[in-house]
Amino acid sequence: RRTNLEKDKDRPKRPLSAYNFFFKEEHNSIKANGGTMAVPGGEEPENQPGYIDPITGEKKKKLTGYAHLAKCISVKWKTVDKPTIDYFQKMADKDKLRYNDEMEAYRRRFLDKSGKKIEKRADSDHDSIDDGEDF
Repeated sequence: RRTNLEKDKDRPKRPLSAYNFFFKEEHNSIKANGGTMAVPGGEEPENQPGYIDPITGEKKKKLTGYAHLAKCISVKWKTVDKPTIDYFQKMADKDKLRYNDEMEAYRRRFLDKSGKKIEKRADSDHDSIDDGEDF
């Protein structure tokens, strides 16, 4: 069984994908427009008792809150033009370079000059003490 290990707070955050950057930008524009967005090619699901899923074409329950937002943005991502995708891909590539540079610096902190990993111990709970008793 795996135990939950504490995450290293100094470790760099992972790079975002082109879709993540697109999602952030769309989410911010939706918030600026009062929080409304329609599924491309149809009415807002909130205005219908049920709606037709833009991906599968099946009748679905109405989406509310974050589910509606995520569905709308994902549909819009699938319909964006090539220059828009390239724009967000450049942002993702730049973020990946940032991540690689930060990871290299992060790893160098844990290597000594001979290339061996420096052991980091947070506490002494893992030290084994043999008192001769077995449970």
